[in-house]
Amino acid sequence: MSGEKLYYAGIDGGGTKTCIAAADEQQRIVYRASGGPINIYGIGAETARSNLFGLLRDALDALRADRFETVVIGSAGISGPEGPNPCYEWEGSIPAGSVKWRGDLEIALSAVDGDNKAAIVSGTGSMLMALCDGRQWAVGGYGHLIGDEGSAYDIASRGIRAAVRYYEGWGAETALYDGLLHYYEVDSPKTLIDKIYCENPDKGLIAGFSRVVAQAAGSGDKTAKAIMESAADSLMEQFIALDRKSGGSIGRVSLSGGVLTPGSITGDSLRAALERYRPGLVVTGAGHEAVVGALRLCFDPGSYRNDLA
Repeated sequence: MSGEKLYYAGIDGGGTKTCIAAADEQQRIVYRASGGPINIYGIGAETARSNLFGLLRDALDALRADRFETVVIGSAGISGPEGPNPCYEWEGSIPAGSVKWRGDLEIALSAVDGDNKAAIVSGTGSMLMALCDGRQWAVGGYGHLIGDEGSAYDIASRGIRAAVRYYEGWGAETALYDGLLHYYEVDSPKTLIDKIYCENPDKGLIAGFSRVVAQAAGSGDKTAKAIMESAADSLMEQFIALDRKSGGSIGRVSLSGGVLTPGSITGDSLRAALERYRPGLVVTGAGHEAVVGALRLCFDPGSYRNDLA
């Protein structure tokens, strides 16, 4: 229809929630919202589809539009346009002229300004990616059961194990034991078997225990602090592998995700390790939200405004 406003949508499907941002033709963000996760490998295809379409429907209702010109969907478990992705069958029902599927780290990297750059993302899960001289490399992205080292889920799992070891009598004394009982509202770790495996196996709930680990570490608990520092070591080892893949051409690396916030033991330890690894390496925060990276990918490379945020 002549004169109809055009809107573009970027979507960041994180491990526990999904963010959406919409922009108009002038690349001004005119709508933001969040909802449930859309990772089919974490919550199943039916729930993921419902969450995604609900976000899109609410956005279009708020914008008084029938469809988006372009939608870029970034989520864990998506390897790129050529990768196997069961979500592709949804495209015909998505209200958009064009739909682009991208991995969650691709949109995080798109949110970083400049070239010869890398992104280390550690939230519920973890993954690393680099873009140097037009080529991409990645490390990680295997999910919480066989990967995600250095993530909130990894930290929480280690913390839970440390608490159970102390309870069983073969681990060091740690405040994580009392923290675990309080977090899950139980009287004994034995009760956790039903709670974790049967009642609520949600990985987001398990990952949330990482905050208890971080708090204990900040209060001086040696076991908790070792877990947080070990997470940084895991991420550093992965970065070294990523840098080797790129031929040592990474000049800038951004850190994002709840685990790597400034002031956190894991984040600060990783920053220090990166700076020791290569003097002159620029280590920054995310700069822009990952959902902004998804929105940038709606437009031709180089045409988006750097202040799109």
